[in-house]
Amino acid sequence: MAQRLKTPEEHALQGTVAKPAQVVESFVAPGRPRYPKGISKDAKRVFKDLCKLLAERRTLSEADGYALRLYVILHDRHVKAMEKIAVEGEITMYTRLDANGRAHEVEKTNLWLGVAERTEKLMAGILQTLGLTPNAKDRGRPTRTQKPTAEVDPMEDFLRRGEENRNRPVLVPIAPADMLADDNEEPQNE
Repeated sequence: MAQRLKTPEEHALQGTVAKPAQVVESFVAPGRPRYPKGISKDAKRVFKDLCKLLAERRTLSEADGYALRLYVILHDRHVKAMEKIAVEGEITMYTRLDANGRAHEVEKTNLWLGVAERTEKLMAGILQTLGLTPNAKDRGRPTRTQKPTAEVDPMEDFLRRGEENRNRPVLVPIAPADMLADDNEEPQNE
């Protein structure tokens, strides 16, 4: 289990200093997704609002468009369901037939309430994924601010290092017996 963070009072009491949190940037480039085709004006407004929030946090990328599209479609569905619930109520009267074929009025939960609840769960999951909930707001890494350095081709790097090493003196290994021999002695001819 992770150790809890010390309060400023505990740091002062113990004579320690809090380390600043390191923000690691993502390798993903910042970007703005395109507006999805076939969405309503209200959904487009929600799409813009979510893009604005993500851009302020520096976590918006082009790939977020798919999750945002799903969210705005679910948002439209939720709004329609809530309108129906407002008109019909959460509990409604339905007509059902018994075994003899006679109609009976039955009080039942509105079917639109199930639609609204399911869309709420899915919308909350998408917001969690995008980092737009209180628990997930600090988990998203900000998009990169600078372009990555050009990647080096491994073969070019190998050849470049070979050219650099070509001009270096070559060290020849010496046998241990030759190291012990006196430098002034000349080899004996027999």
